[in-house]
Amino acid sequence: MANPQLITSVPFLPRAPQSLDEVLAWAQAVNNAVQSLQEPGTIELGVLDSVTAKRVQGFAATAIAAGDVALHANWGTTPGTVVAGTDQRGQLSITTGTTPGANPTVILTFADGVWTTAPFALVVRTDGLSDLFTVPITWVTSTAALTITLTGTPVAGVYKFAYIIWG
Repeated sequence: MANPQLITSVPFLPRAPQSLDEVLAWAQAVNNAVQSLQEPGTIELGVLDSVTAKRVQGFAATAIAAGDVALHANWGTTPGTVVAGTDQRGQLSITTGTTPGANPTVILTFADGVWTTAPFALVVRTDGLSDLFTVPITWVTSTAALTITLTGTPVAGVYKFAYIIWG
């Protein structure tokens, strides 16, 4: 994960702007500071209570690879894995092996390294298997990984988990 870059040239707004010129000057200062970044990184403005954006996109996140995913033995003998996306958002597809057991887990290690604190995650099953509504999932994050648990015994087929992670 890139080191945060602190933008120090943005003027602090101790009061609401009194004119359109003040708003435009502050907006230009923010724009200039953002444009001065030479590479993707974390931008900490430090002058706002909140930031509103139309869309936040994680273009700089590293693509995940099969080596970033570890399957618990309870997925069965020789299960298959297909990964797509980044360590910020993506999909994991797991084909069950023979004789799966109860409560298998899958661990996605973050490709961009550890977070300062454990990030938030949202995970949903996107497969159409017969147990979609009867075998729920749980998940937990640490600073280094996302762990998804299927709370039950998998049926034969391909389980798909879509996830998004933010911190």
